[in-house]
Amino acid sequence: MIKALGNNIIIKPNPFEEKPLGSSIIRPQSSEQRQPVRRGIVVSVGTEYKGNNDLKVEDEVIFLYKGPPTKWGEYLVVKEDFVLGILEKWQ
Repeated sequence: MIKALGNNIIIKPNPFEEKPLGSSIIRPQSSEQRQPVRRGIVVSVGTEYKGNNDLKVEDEVIFLYKGPPTKWGEYLVVKEDFVLGILEKWQ
């Protein structure tokens, strides 16, 4: 078991996603720098997460893979600002 600290979020990336999703995010400061968007499952949310408790363990999220990432085994550690959204299940 791994526990996120601070405002970090630990994500298990989608193993079937060999490359980033088709779209990219362009940062406003520079049109030259593109950061790929990835998908994954939240494993742990740090205690200093500032969201409205809307992000929970086992949520599927899209996030910026701003590299080089901090890796621990098969997990990625990202700051809360790099989580772009929660994918909701179709009903």
